Amino acid sequence: MKVALYARTGKQAEPFCAMPIKNQLRKLRDYCKSHGHEIIKQYVDENALVTDMTRPGFWTMTDDIQEGAIEVEAVMVVTTSMLFGDKNTYMNWSYLLKENGVRIFAIAQHCDESNDFANEFMQSLFVIFDDHERRIAEFVQR
Repeated sequence: MKVALYARTGKQAEPFCAMPIKNQLRKLRDYCKSHGHEIIKQYVDENALVTDMTRPGFWTMTDDIQEGAIEVEAVMVVTTSMLFGDKNTYMNWSYLLKENGVRIFAIAQHCDESNDFANEFMQSLFVIFDDHERRIAEFVQR
């Protein structure tokens, strides 16, 4: 499968996104190598809140996909929380990506978003859990 990798580190308000970019990319590359996926391009956003929709790496990636600058079957991330901060944003963007034949694949959650209802349901649950984890982290920071 042809994939684009996306890695992001958060700010202090997101302690659960503290895994360094190089570690995320290493995990993603290792996963791709062991599962025979071809990495087409990687995108990175450092010190970017997941709720900040001005992330340049994220926008470059989505523009590249929508404009056909890259041909990939999936965007691969460590967890969905690297891409989206809440279930509504996830649903909107996953729909737009699907329209371009691209699915989201989160390796730590062992679930990829395919056309299969069960996988979509599981992925939605992971997004809700990620959103809950973010809210708990915000509460603990206060």
